[in-house]
Amino acid sequence: MILTTLLILISAVSVALATVIFWDEIKTWLKSITRKLETLLKAVFIGIQAFIMQTKESYIQMMKVYGQNERGQWHLAEASRTVPESEVPTEILEKVQLMYEKTDINRELGRELKLYL
Repeated sequence: MILTTLLILISAVSVALATVIFWDEIKTWLKSITRKLETLLKAVFIGIQAFIMQTKESYIQMMKVYGQNERGQWHLAEASRTVPESEVPTEILEKVQLMYEKTDINRELGRELKLYL
């Protein structure tokens, strides 16, 4: 019990000491992160596109997010991931299997996220 208390006390003192010693570096790092977050948050979200594509073994979900920053520059972020058939909703599975190509699933995504009535 005393040993545990002693270890906790030593740890707390060590963290406090490290914070004091490296305070300038910590402040610089936090300011850097804050500036980067401000830049990201100033970009205006314009829209999103969602697609799904069937491969031989699985399905690939693709997302495109469009944005514009305060200077009017456009940004496009793209992401994709492999999705097992068991995770694809039945409605989307039927749509993909009928089309045999990259399939737009924006309407389904909007309904799921309650973006459409």
